[in-house]
Amino acid sequence: MSNYEAHVGYFPVRLRHPGAAPHAAEPVTLGDLSEAPDYVLLWGDDRRLGPAYAALPEMLASRYRLIHTSPLGHMRVYARVD
Repeated sequence: MSNYEAHVGYFPVRLRHPGAAPHAAEPVTLGDLSEAPDYVLLWGDDRRLGPAYAALPEMLASRYRLIHTSPLGHMRVYARVD
């Protein structure tokens, strides 16, 4: 996960750890979270995922179902399956 907005002054967001490099966040897996989120939103092309995110599609398929895809396919929303 990364957030370029936190590195420029015109978005109302800040990094929790000042000085962190943009786009250099460690991957977050669902296993890292204390509670699984109800929804997961993905933006971008899965073919461009780095090696650290290679397991993401399989991880989502095991606990979530796709509920929405944007018209151009850039955004996908998944809902947790209970």
